[in-house]
Amino acid sequence: MSSLAYVAGGLDLMGQPDSDRAFALAMVGVGIGSVALHGPGGVLGKWAHDASLLSMLGLLALADLTVAEGRHKPRGAVAGIVVASMLGALPSATDISQAVAGALAASAETRRFLRKRAAREAGVTVPLWVLGGSLHVLGRTGQPLCREDSLLQAHAGWHVVSAAALWSRRHF
Repeated sequence: MSSLAYVAGGLDLMGQPDSDRAFALAMVGVGIGSVALHGPGGVLGKWAHDASLLSMLGLLALADLTVAEGRHKPRGAVAGIVVASMLGALPSATDISQAVAGALAASAETRRFLRKRAAREAGVTVPLWVLGGSLHVLGRTGQPLCREDSLLQAHAGWHVVSAAALWSRRHF
């Protein structure tokens, strides 16, 4: 259920007047991919999760380097990111792809915060990412906050908090 926070956030972003529709749609895709992984699971569920996550991270970085700067996205950039994400989500490449895409997105976000002097947004988003990242790391299988039989899951908290951080990009 917590994966649906991405769907809700993405749908809301699509309705914004200055919406980056590709990013908003990728956020919806992350929610659906996360449901596929944490629900039915399997190889296809894992691939759907990882491909949608990679697409969203790539589109986040692209938005930070173009849309947030008042520039247009290069033609074909969105399609290129989606295709690269589909390939990057293959089992042999997914871990390194996620590390690279995550670092790129974090760098682009930091650059945007600094260039735009977006102190208000950073004041909301950065604490959400710190909390979410902590829940993600500590809630992984075998970690202290992983309670498989509990109704409250740290990983579910990661879903909700990271979705809120992504949603906050256009609201603060």
